[in-house]
Amino acid sequence: MTTATLMCSTPPKVTDDVRQPPERRFHGVETPSVEGKTWARILVKQSREAPAPFRYKGHYYLITSGTSGWAPNAATYAVAANILGPYT
Repeated sequence: MTTATLMCSTPPKVTDDVRQPPERRFHGVETPSVEGKTWARILVKQSREAPAPFRYKGHYYLITSGTSGWAPNAATYAVAANILGPYT
């Protein structure tokens, strides 16, 4: 069974969150939310946004953009063994 995961930037866009929603329609998700178990702060103070996660060969990859609005900026990536991190 696949668990839904939400990745989002948190104000003021200096940190991203990874959350597994505690809704009844999803199985295997613990309620209430527990930091490090059902959600985590990732990329702390790195000013990243627009996360594009994918899983490949047992690792989670996360490509993100800088927070420069419409101005071009370099994408970066991070890798973790667990969807909640830690990402390096």
